[in-house]
Amino acid sequence: MKKISKVGVLGGGLMGSGIAQVSAAAGFPTAVREVSEALCAKSRQAIEKTLAKGIERGKVTEAERDATLGKLRFVTELKELADSDILIEAVVEDLEVKNSLFSQLDKITRPDAIFASNTSSLTIIAMAAASGWRSSGRLPPAKKRNGWLWILCGPWARSRYGRRTAPDSS
Repeated sequence: MKKISKVGVLGGGLMGSGIAQVSAAAGFPTAVREVSEALCAKSRQAIEKTLAKGIERGKVTEAERDATLGKLRFVTELKELADSDILIEAVVEDLEVKNSLFSQLDKITRPDAIFASNTSSLTIIAMAAASGWRSSGRLPPAKKRNGWLWILCGPWARSRYGRRTAPDSS
């Protein structure tokens, strides 16, 4: 199994910022991609606010906050995520938007990069097909195509739920 060392998160809204915070707190260098500098700043501020509340409640120390923030970077260009081992999208629940992102990512990421979605209602196989895996053979086997359900309050939860959503086509 491939070791995850860099994480890319697409979307820095409520769920994306929580996913990024959990990832960074676990020690992974994490890049959060948003569509504008203003949204990058808003995402960082949301994470800082959550960490401040964590300090107040005794759930996180100042050193842990600093370490978490030190593992985060906020970007507006998809190419900044090209070296990520896993890419987790947490953008609007719109299949066209998600498909466009996965298609673009397929062109710039390594063949062994894992694509994951935070979708709550869309089919993962449709997103996998949009990334070109059927024609190019580029997407790894089904065990690396994942749908993830992240429960709100993710920054303080230790466990995550993932499931395979497509039969192995290899």
